[in-house]
Amino acid sequence: MDRQAVLRLIEQAAAEGWEELDLSGMKLTELPPEIGQLGQLKRLFLGKWDDEKEEGAGNLLTTLPEELGQLQQLEELYAYDNQITVIPEFIAKLTRLTKLSFAENKITEIPDWISNLTHLAELELWKNQIRILPESIANLTNLTKLSLGANQISEVPKWIASLTHLTELGLSGNQITAIPTVLSQLTSLTKLYLGKTQLTEIPEWIASLTDLTELYLWENQLTEIPEWIGSLTDLTELYLSENQISEIPSAISQLTSLTKLYLGKNQISEIPEWIGGLTELTELYLSENQISEIPSAISQLTSLTKLYLSKNQISEIPEWIG
Repeated sequence: MDRQAVLRLIEQAAAEGWEELDLSGMKLTELPPEIGQLGQLKRLFLGKWDDEKEEGAGNLLTTLPEELGQLQQLEELYAYDNQITVIPEFIAKLTRLTKLSFAENKITEIPDWISNLTHLAELELWKNQIRILPESIANLTNLTKLSLGANQISEVPKWIASLTHLTELGLSGNQITAIPTVLSQLTSLTKLYLGKTQLTEIPEWIASLTDLTELYLWENQLTEIPEWIGSLTDLTELYLSENQISEIPSAISQLTSLTKLYLGKNQISEIPEWIGGLTELTELYLSENQISEIPSAISQLTSLTKLYLSKNQISEIPEWIG
């Protein structure tokens, strides 16, 4: 979309009092300063995730115009999938913001003034080049979602434990080797992303997060699944693919709400008979292990829609698979 077309769209939005403007996927290299005329806007999309295509629908923006700071009614700003290097300071004026996304850009640091955005509930900064998390984030006490995956973070600060309203914390794809135990205080968490870090064991403090429904620990250096995993009885999705796990412990049999269990690319040699008790399972991923036999217990999983067993050592397919 060329500049004139964007200006016409802004003019129409101003005339008709639009509360939402979506400029995603339009290959924009700049956002006209006239955007500041849309004082009634509540939601502005400069990029977003396209569920159908499973990819970003962003633009080519490297900066944002200062006039954006005039949108005092703005509650949601999505600048996903652009080439922005700095979160501009005028964003601090948008004190009504509840959702802010600069995911998939080229941002290297989170500014201290972020603490001004006290109404923020969701902050998405994944897939950038951030190394350090400033303590100013601790002032965002209304945060429910903090997405920081695919950055260059090596240390998780203890103050994150003060964000007690968090229901979703994303730290996958960083250079983390240890996580402070004080995160056990985040008892409202329902989704925890710790995939593709450098963990060698599943931190025991996770056992305190009894509201967890989704736990992501794929692509680490884990060798075993601890027995206490059975205490997370609300879990519906457990992702442990691409580790060095050799055994599926019986504690997982207690996770009767599981719908997705991913254990591909490990060193598992046997599927236990008790797996038949996980009757809510819709997806079971066990590809690329050392499994030689498919137990009849799998036939009890009548809700299964996806069963992955490729690249194992299975020589015979049971008749009941059909």
